[in-house]
Amino acid sequence: MPVSDMHEVFLHELGDVYDAEHRFLEDRREREQSATSHALKDALQESRESAQRSIQNIEEAFEQLGQQPARQECAASKGLIEEAQEGIGEAQNGAVRDCLINVAIVKEELYKVAGYRNLLGAVRLLEQEAGVPIEGRDEIARVLEENLRATERTAQEAEQRAGELFDVAKKTAAFQRVRQSQGEQEKGLLEKAKDKLSGQ
Repeated sequence: MPVSDMHEVFLHELGDVYDAEHRFLEDRREREQSATSHALKDALQESRESAQRSIQNIEEAFEQLGQQPARQECAASKGLIEEAQEGIGEAQNGAVRDCLINVAIVKEELYKVAGYRNLLGAVRLLEQEAGVPIEGRDEIARVLEENLRATERTAQEAEQRAGELFDVAKKTAAFQRVRQSQGEQEKGLLEKAKDKLSGQ
């Protein structure tokens, strides 16, 4: 979409984050089903509820500008989701999958933080470019600020949750190594027993 002024840039960026919110919301529904940690499942549900509020806020911002809400395809959010899906699909156990889901949340939320910060800066530039106060500017800034704070909070909570999830994954991996080692020892003992029996 060609853009010629800050108003068009703002609408494009607003549509971009609108698309990202929709994509992440849809993807988190799937991730919630594949998560094994109850805390992570709860966080994903809260994140989805927060995303729904953010989507409503973006729609309000569009309305304040006299525009219909319109999604602009967000290639970055598509890429983040694809990267996360690939890693999650390769996870060897639920604990590792939970870690990868959480890492994806952090990356996605930080992407949105950048988007909301840019939009808040652009609101001021719109007014400067127009040379007159923009009707609805304060309300647009308010809803974008609300989205920014919610997104920052979600990212921070995911970062704090990471240590616990990593510990569980580390313990799960250690347990699996012990079980594998025990299985190999048992297999060796069975083979020895078979050899002795067949030698009789």
